[in-house]
Amino acid sequence: MPRFANAEKTRKRNTDLIQKLQRLLNASINSHNNLQQENRLLQQEFQLLKSFCDGLEWLIQQTGSQADTAEEQLLLQQVGLHMEARTAAMQAEAAARRSGTDDTSSRTATDAPDRAGSSNSLSSSGDAAGSGSGSDVDAERDGPQTAAPAGDVTWLFRRVLAMPPVQGLEALSLADLTKEYTGMVKEMSLCVHFHEAAAASKQANDPSGYPAASGLWQADRIEINICRFLLMMYSLYLAKRQELVQALLLVNCDSLTLLQEPDKQHHAWVASQLGLSSEQQQQIAAGFRVFKRILRPTLEELKQLQLEQTGAEAAAAAIQMEQQQLLLLQQRQQEKQQQPQQQRPSSATPTSDSMQGSDDAAIAASSSASNAAAGEGSVPSLAAAAAQGAAMSAEFAPLSAAHVAYRQRLDEQERRSARISVLLRKDFLHRMLHTGYVYGCLSWYQQAKLMCLMFPYCPMPACFATVVTEAFEQAAKA
Repeated sequence: MPRFANAEKTRKRNTDLIQKLQRLLNASINSHNNLQQENRLLQQEFQLLKSFCDGLEWLIQQTGSQADTAEEQLLLQQVGLHMEARTAAMQAEAAARRSGTDDTSSRTATDAPDRAGSSNSLSSSGDAAGSGSGSDVDAERDGPQTAAPAGDVTWLFRRVLAMPPVQGLEALSLADLTKEYTGMVKEMSLCVHFHEAAAASKQANDPSGYPAASGLWQADRIEINICRFLLMMYSLYLAKRQELVQALLLVNCDSLTLLQEPDKQHHAWVASQLGLSSEQQQQIAAGFRVFKRILRPTLEELKQLQLEQTGAEAAAAAIQMEQQQLLLLQQRQQEKQQQPQQQRPSSATPTSDSMQGSDDAAIAASSSASNAAAGEGSVPSLAAAAAQGAAMSAEFAPLSAAHVAYRQRLDEQERRSARISVLLRKDFLHRMLHTGYVYGCLSWYQQAKLMCLMFPYCPMPACFATVVTEAFEQAAKA
């Protein structure tokens, strides 16, 4: 009997041990899966970050020769990697190409003539059809084919920035910009209508549907208008009119009224109507996480400089008020000194005795003046002049100190303003890069539908990426 009791205890102990080990194994497996998932995300974000840096480095190479001002040179030094890093990346890419591991270079080389041809057509006329989009159209009719080729996330960014910028934007108003944008959206809405009608006819096997040539024309027109829109945004940046871009993202193109902030619910509804695939959502979410990391240091420095500028403005206002009070006090002292001198000559009407006395006083004054000229009584006169000069210096000393402090504050404010201007332009370039990335993750048809459904407002890429990221994360948790 004791033998069976010991066996039962041993079996129970072994069972508990097995269950404990099983729990540890399950926890290790879950931890391993989480680490693998985190590793995949980090690798993807690293590749995106490298692609973003390569795109900004390409921009430095394209515009470095045009940076004439010190501000632009400083900006270009801060938005990308150094030339040595780019050279090393190019050497690594060439080695990978020789080993046969990189299959995206041939596609990029094939698309280069098409991009150049489309760039020339866009720069010459907004109504000329772009070349090199037929293959994208065929694939897009079968499924969502992204505008940017696989493995080249900054393709659309580079394509747009390689085009000649739009000229004559210095006098452009917000009304003119909204009118131009409205015209683009109207044309793209017509293309979207034809595209959907052709897709419905093809699905219904209707032989009287739209021919393939019509689909090619629609895709060409959409591609041209999207590139025109992005090129206009970049041209406004070059013309230092970034405030127009910010206004366009918040303005109602019909009434020209501005929103306080972008309509997140409207963006979420539009995103749900685009038919984004899970892969597209994952790409947009990953790019948005990287974009926030890139943008965070610039925003933090901007916030700090704005706080310093607010404090400096308050201090400058206090110094200016103190200076005004000192000036008022000085004016009052001068008025008090002038009042006795104005009252002495007009004390009474002159008589013969007073005139005789004044003549004697004049003779005495001339005699004392001649004695002073001869060297008599010169020491008291110099002492009085020195005392008067010291008094005047004491009166003006606070004014001089206030002026020096004011000049120092002014120089510091100018330095902060110049730095804020550089950071704002840097922030715009980062946002332009993210805009090209987000639009590149969509097909041309999805981009056109995005703008049409958002009208009368213009889609804000950061807000659109936010709602897509939130939807993707909620779906992943479910």
